Amino acid sequence: VRVVGLPSQTCYSEKKLTETSNVVRASVPTILGAPCLVCLLGNGHLIANSLPSLRPLMDVDYMPLVDFRQIRTFQCSNHGQAVYFCSPSELQKITLSSEMSNDLNDMLADLYIPCDLPEPPKKNFLEKFGQNLFGSGASSIDREQLCRRGKASTGICKLTRGPNMEGVQARAAGASSEIGLAMQKAMERGEKLSEVDEQTERMKNSAEQHRNVAGQLAQKYKDKDKKWWPF
Repeated sequence: VRVVGLPSQTCYSEKKLTETSNVVRASVPTILGAPCLVCLLGNGHLIANSLPSLRPLMDVDYMPLVDFRQIRTFQCSNHGQAVYFCSPSELQKITLSSEMSNDLNDMLADLYIPCDLPEPPKKNFLEKFGQNLFGSGASSIDREQLCRRGKASTGICKLTRGPNMEGVQARAAGASSEIGLAMQKAMERGEKLSEVDEQTERMKNSAEQHRNVAGQLAQKYKDKDKKWWPF
């Protein structure tokens, strides 16, 4: 690998990364505020070199590349984090930075909040007697009895009208009547436009018929003149 500066094309450093394998994936992430070159080799080694001096920082025999999916999906990002698919449904995440590795425990989180289950309702004497008499199997617990926290109110809702409710209703009725009148006028205008379109179409058809008849008459008299011209 060769590090070249642009636009001067000055070569700062040059180094051969491997003798027995080849580089299959390479990226330039930022680790601890400094850029570095991270490469995944064909023999499963994961190496990191500083930039632009190409000083070796890490060389780890990480994984055997038995599946092309690992090579194709391996991606390295800033702060030394990398991900790849180790199977069609499993995503593996690794880190190259010791600082990030020490903070992994602080990044863990719970997907749900644990809570205690409610106690099942107590059975009375008749329920226990019926269960012992007809069967000793486990009975299903009613979900409403298990999850409810209080009884629903049995009162009847009451409609309370405000002091300005009648005025609001009158204005709403007036607005609805105006909207209905506007819709009716729009429908009448649409009907008139459709009638005008029909009349225009009829006039067009009539003119076409007159033109055809006039053409036929002209052709008839023209043929007649040609027929009697020698006399």
